[in-house]
Amino acid sequence: MIPRILRIELKNFRSLKQVAVDLDPFTVLVGPNGSGKSNFVLITDIIHNCLSLSIEYALISIGGFHKTLFRGSGEEEKIGFRIIVQMNDDSFADYSFEITSSHNDAILVTHERCVIMKGSNKINEYEVRNGQFVKPIEGISPQIKADRLALSAASATESFRPVYDFLVSMRYYYIFTDDILAPLRMPATSDEYLNWTGSNAAPILRRLINDSGNKKRYERICRLMKLIVNDVEGVIYNEIDKSIQFRVDGGSEEPWTFDLIHMSEGTLRVLGILLALYQAGHHSVICIEEPEAIVHPAVMEVLVQAMLEVAHERQIILTTHSPDILDFKYIKAENIRIVTSKHSQTRIATVSDSSKKIIREHLSTPGELLRIDELNPDTDEANNNASDIDIFGEPFSGVKLTDG
Repeated sequence: MIPRILRIELKNFRSLKQVAVDLDPFTVLVGPNGSGKSNFVLITDIIHNCLSLSIEYALISIGGFHKTLFRGSGEEEKIGFRIIVQMNDDSFADYSFEITSSHNDAILVTHERCVIMKGSNKINEYEVRNGQFVKPIEGISPQIKADRLALSAASATESFRPVYDFLVSMRYYYIFTDDILAPLRMPATSDEYLNWTGSNAAPILRRLINDSGNKKRYERICRLMKLIVNDVEGVIYNEIDKSIQFRVDGGSEEPWTFDLIHMSEGTLRVLGILLALYQAGHHSVICIEEPEAIVHPAVMEVLVQAMLEVAHERQIILTTHSPDILDFKYIKAENIRIVTSKHSQTRIATVSDSSKKIIREHLSTPGELLRIDELNPDTDEANNNASDIDIFGEPFSGVKLTDG
């Protein structure tokens, strides 16, 4: 079993007043505009930024604490996050933290906890309240600032390092074709990982081409581009102007070469998604928003097949409005999470038993049910998942820990 998120719980984040969601190695979130799909998957990027940069940066990048706080949170103006991760076949982490804003708008961590289990044994744990350790990190005694997460310091230990590495290697994407073209005006240089909009696509491709250990990933991208786009023979990196070019069959003996600016927006978006999926390096989770946007429906089957292929190595989470994605034969009802909104509060649940029965008996496909607005959530589960959540309750509550 690949390392992956088993469960996410949230309190008072944007439209997510209280939400608990279990995730599969490949999970598709489907729901209408404004239901809260983006708010949910954005959490992976928020946690990544909180740990790798700072909580202040993570919140400023999405509007600041008060614009991020759920309206109607009442006197308890705190945002809470809990993420339960399967690290490997017999190791699990339960990580929670809660933040607030002081009277002078400084961000404060009011509570943080991380518990590590291996098999049925607790192997390490720490807990911090208002900058003070309630349960210390075994082996080290760091000083923690009130606006910083202790997990960054705990990552110096052998047991907490894998948790930290997993969380900072989560990636969130909404590919913008204008940003892929941006390096033509302002060259991008970082190849550590693909930026969330795809703005550094060129150095990411360069790394795949130049690193012999990533040769298969690069070749896979070229083969998929050839399947998806008529006459495309491959994708190359131009060392002279540090840009991406397409090799295209022009009917002559040698392929023609085209710059990005001459290719369609759909083609560029497909390339950005493939780079997100097959990029070099260790990336624990890949979240992709609306992969179907400006992409021809016939192309989506190939893209979904690529996502399912990558899901054997990295957890994949999608948001979509596309019935065509749901109708791909290898996507099961169990992979789908239905996102709805009630009284401006997001609710997320698995497919209802009645809808599963219709799908199982081949009376309709998930996509067909979506088209007629009859792909229904399990309402009891949605209500339970939106009930009072204690992110610092019993460690690993809500999930069944297995050895894979």
